[in-house]
Amino acid sequence: MPGTATIPGSHSKAKKVASKAQAHASTAISVTTHVSRFSQLGPIAGAAGAAVSATGIGLVITGGVLQVIGTVKNGRAAISSHRHAKGLQEIQSRASSLSHLCSGCSIVHDKIASEVLPYIIAQKQTKRFRRGVMATPGISLLESIRAVGKKGYKFCRGTLGVKRAQNAELLAKHLIEPSFGCVLVQEIVMELFDEAAMDWMLAACTTEVAAGLIAEKLKSR
Repeated sequence: MPGTATIPGSHSKAKKVASKAQAHASTAISVTTHVSRFSQLGPIAGAAGAAVSATGIGLVITGGVLQVIGTVKNGRAAISSHRHAKGLQEIQSRASSLSHLCSGCSIVHDKIASEVLPYIIAQKQTKRFRRGVMATPGISLLESIRAVGKKGYKFCRGTLGVKRAQNAELLAKHLIEPSFGCVLVQEIVMELFDEAAMDWMLAACTTEVAAGLIAEKLKSR
């Protein structure tokens, strides 16, 4: 399994907080729905339901705010994925002219240019679409259900994350090996992260750790 690490200055913690907030929104809506049904069972149950509903009102308000946060988060992710896809396509248009700027194995280099780079672009385009759907009220639940189903299917087949990990490892090996000096891979990594993060990987990361970090950026969700 690829190593894991945190890039200095990354926003991973903020992303986790936003994701948890979005999950709490769904919980709040579910609680309020059950309270409403409970209050219809009779006078005694209705009184109990009314008492809980007082708290439920707060949950609904909080849930609404958190849903807005989730919508904004997904919208920003869709825009970011769009920009990355465009940047990677620009690199792809120059890939052939960068082939001589690499001292590594030409076969691996050609595979990165012809297979890995198109794969990453496709992942970013898929993420752009999915996050755009998730940012659209009313249909985001359907996308969540579809995503969970697909993840479960891949898990059962044993293919979950396999291709992503393989491509990340190819990039990491070509990046970290100092004698290669592969400009193509350096530009890809800079597009996925930024120049400072790439310099940090070159200076402080093993191939395994770099592969783990890159793999996170290749997710389509």
